[in-house]
Amino acid sequence: MEINDWARMNIKKQRKLAKMTQKEFADCLQVKHSTVSLWETGKIPISLIRLDQICEIFHMTVEDLILDEKEFPIPPPTTETEGEEKDILVENMKNRPEIRELYKVSIGCEPKDVIVVTNVLYDLG
Repeated sequence: MEINDWARMNIKKQRKLAKMTQKEFADCLQVKHSTVSLWETGKIPISLIRLDQICEIFHMTVEDLILDEKEFPIPPPTTETEGEEKDILVENMKNRPEIRELYKVSIGCEPKDVIVVTNVLYDLG
């Protein structure tokens, strides 16, 4: 899943949590209603400038908008060791922004590779 996919899903989720229609949200951003619809359906990308504006509306960071901690695509562990590694990864992402950034850019890689790199970063720091 790409960063823009995460953003569009989370924008729609945050908009609904705020009980805003697409029209109300579009008015806040001074864009057309159809633009919000196209963002939410993934038909057009969302610019970084717009992401900043959207984050101001929802009182959150771009990082939080792009990656919702409840929705990290970490597969469920198949062994006890993998479960421990997953817990370490999630904990490190909460506490270390560089690990979270690494994870964002590594979406689509093998999860075990991401865990190994995360553990190396943790050991170094």
